[in-house]
Amino acid sequence: MKNSIFKVMAVIMTVVSVTLAGMAWVANFNSPHHLSEMSTEPMQDYTFEKGVGIEPTWTVTRRVGEPGTLGSPSPNPYEAIIKAHKDLQSRKQAATTEANDRVALLTNADNGLIPSFKASQEQDQAAMTVRRQQLEQALTQVKAQLLKLSEELQALSVQSKAIRDETDVRRTDVSRLRNELEEARTDLYRLDQLKRELTDRLVRLQIENQTLNERQEQLSSQTNGAGGSQI
Repeated sequence: MKNSIFKVMAVIMTVVSVTLAGMAWVANFNSPHHLSEMSTEPMQDYTFEKGVGIEPTWTVTRRVGEPGTLGSPSPNPYEAIIKAHKDLQSRKQAATTEANDRVALLTNADNGLIPSFKASQEQDQAAMTVRRQQLEQALTQVKAQLLKLSEELQALSVQSKAIRDETDVRRTDVSRLRNELEEARTDLYRLDQLKRELTDRLVRLQIENQTLNERQEQLSSQTNGAGGSQI
């Protein structure tokens, strides 16, 4: 009886041992290799260091963010990898929360930056519209002034041409009058010379006339004296 029990127990132990060995082999075959997992892209932010000894431990150190060791050393590499994934997930969750807070800060209807910017932009747009209308009115006024000045300039141009034409006529008249004046001066000089000549001739004639009168009187006197003697 006892031998039967021992035989049964031996068979059971053998089956259990084989089963456990098979499970271990399957688990080792199906699970990813820890070195390959440590080389994946998400794990590039961490450093895995294997300790020394009969039962070496694994230490995980963060490379980015706040460098430092993640907790106490892990007894196997998979636990270290899980610890790194949890830290990565925690950091991503914190970054997501921070991003959500920033989005809320930007989009808050009461004091968000985006609503404030939109309100400020609307005010600026309204101010720009008013300013544009003012500039358009000013431009219209400037155009009207330019048109008026252009008309005045055209009128002044016509008037200036008339003045230039009249000036040319006056200049021609002045030149003609100067020529006439020179001719008149020449004629006056000639008349003056002629007057002098005539005056000289008149004086000579008067002298001759006086001489003739005196001679006539003398002859008359002589004639009268001769007649008295004969009587």
